[in-house]
Amino acid sequence: MDTLTVIVMLVLFIFLMFFVFSIALLTPIIGKKNLIFVLSIGFVVGLVGGGFLIAPLYGDIPDIARTIYTWNNGGGTETINVNISTQNNVESFIDDTKQLKGVNSVQSSDILITTTPISSDWVDSLQTRIPESDPGIVSATVIPNDTIILTVQNNSDPTAITNNLGDWINLVDNVTVLTSNVMISINVNSSQVESVSTNLPGNESVVTNITGPVEDKIANLQKTLPDSNTIILICGLIGLFIGLIGLSIDGIYQAWERISKWLRNRKD
Repeated sequence: MDTLTVIVMLVLFIFLMFFVFSIALLTPIIGKKNLIFVLSIGFVVGLVGGGFLIAPLYGDIPDIARTIYTWNNGGGTETINVNISTQNNVESFIDDTKQLKGVNSVQSSDILITTTPISSDWVDSLQTRIPESDPGIVSATVIPNDTIILTVQNNSDPTAITNNLGDWINLVDNVTVLTSNVMISINVNSSQVESVSTNLPGNESVVTNITGPVEDKIANLQKTLPDSNTIILICGLIGLFIGLIGLSIDGIYQAWERISKWLRNRKD
């Protein structure tokens, strides 16, 4: 949400509160028997203003905080984690991503592979023997739902590794690779996270998460923020409080006059 929109919405909410205050000032005219009516108006107007004006702004607080934290973080870095199918040209994706402004390094890590059913009797042997299928594989773990997680060497070719593994497990146990995705970690300057995330090469990659000092602060902030319904209720209570001030303004003014007069008399 742009700055002008934020300012306009805040001004409109303040205007609504001024409207409530103005109605409360009319109490001597409309009669004190209508106090509950005036307070009800203040509460309802506060709820409406909170729902339509403040709640949308409240949803932007993490983004605003991210901008502030990024500015304070100076030369810090974040890590963008991306998944991309090995059916794409992963090496080209990595090379193109390295050219983006703010990117410090790009590394491929684990490869997640799903297959046709794997015999439970063969799981232990499979985990031990998978590295034989390609020298780029460091280790392998077979998890439920016929899924294999490969840990591979840096700068290895994920597409070649997946193809070699697919040929090997199909040969030794007639198991077929169904899908394969490589996890890529992109180390980025904090100030360039949003730009890099939205300008990744091609349309095949999926950003799974972003980690780092700034994102940790955002996560902690979100844990402390109340939900939007609570914010709307608070706005309603603000409207009620403004109404009470308007109703009591005459009494407050008279009390101030008495105090001022008493102070003047003591001074004399």
